Amino acid sequence: MKPKRPVEPIRKLKDIENVKKILRNEKSLRNYCLFICGINWALRASDLLAIKVGDVRELTVGQTKPITEQKTGKTNYITMNSATREAIDLYLKQRKQAIQDSAPLFLSQKGGAVEVRSLNRLVQQWADSINLKGHYGNHSLRKTWGYIQRKEFVTPIELIQERYKHTSPSITRLYIGIEREEVEEINLKAIG
Repeated sequence: MKPKRPVEPIRKLKDIENVKKILRNEKSLRNYCLFICGINWALRASDLLAIKVGDVRELTVGQTKPITEQKTGKTNYITMNSATREAIDLYLKQRKQAIQDSAPLFLSQKGGAVEVRSLNRLVQQWADSINLKGHYGNHSLRKTWGYIQRKEFVTPIELIQERYKHTSPSITRLYIGIEREEVEEINLKAIG
């Protein structure tokens, strides 16, 4: 059996903007909200898809909500920022009907929460829709957060490691694909 090929982060802000533009223009804003929350909260897909409406309905920008990670049992947090607040508000307004706090935030067409394997397909479709070459899936959302934090905002790898709950910076660098790229970049620098 072939080993699974790891998914990649979305590496360019322009590509993120292009995905957002496409999803914002869809009939349903669920995917737009899912993408925005996924790239901002850096959660595993199972934790992202387990979020209930009541977990986020009343959170204001800057507030955090503790969640228990399904995989590790560790406490993690979602922090509401302006992008996630706007996306959630747009999506919930579009859903119109009275939504109970216990309802999944990301509702599937079948009525329950979106499933992890469905999210996997969606992320690859979003990448394909902007002609992004590579292998993308649900972990791409989480990896995109770390990659953009490190490359665009120069966030120290140790802080990204803490957010991911990784045990070492080397695991985090490998996870988001920074190590290989940075080595390739320094190899191109000529000395003398």
